[in-house]
Amino acid sequence: ALDQYTKNWAKLSLRSHDVIEYWNGFFRLEYAENPGAFLGLGGGMSAELRFWIFTVLVALFLIFAVASLFRAQTDRAQQLGLALLVGGGLGNLWDRLLYQRVVDFMNMGLGPLRTGIFNIADFAIVVGICFMVFGSYFPPKASKAA
Repeated sequence: ALDQYTKNWAKLSLRSHDVIEYWNGFFRLEYAENPGAFLGLGGGMSAELRFWIFTVLVALFLIFAVASLFRAQTDRAQQLGLALLVGGGLGNLWDRLLYQRVVDFMNMGLGPLRTGIFNIADFAIVVGICFMVFGSYFPPKASKAA
C-alpha cells in the first residue's frame, strides 16, 4: 500500500518537475518510468519478452515465495525478509500488470557514485534480501527446554 501511495504521489507531484535534491544532493526525487527490471535491466527487450520474464515469471516466483512464508522451517529474519520481498514484488507486479512499466522516483549517492532510480517496492526487496541473507548466516540459537 505504501509503495502504491508513493508511486501515485510521484506521478502527481514529480512527473512534470525538475529533480528535487536534499542533503546537498545525497537524496534526490526524480520521476522515471521503467519498462525493465532493477536499474533498467531488460528495458531494451521486446514488450512480449518483458511480459513473460518480468510479469509471468515474477508472478510464479511470488506464488512460490508466499507458499514458503508458511513453512515452519524458516526463522523470523528469513520470514520478515521473504515478506518484504513478496510485498515489494507485488507492488512492482501490480504496476506491470496495469501500466507495463514501474514508476521510480528516488535516487541516492555522493557525487558521481549514485544508485539507480528506485521506489519503495525496490527498497523493500533489497531490505528483504538482506534479512534473508542475514538469517541464513546467523541462524537463531535454539531455545533451551526447561
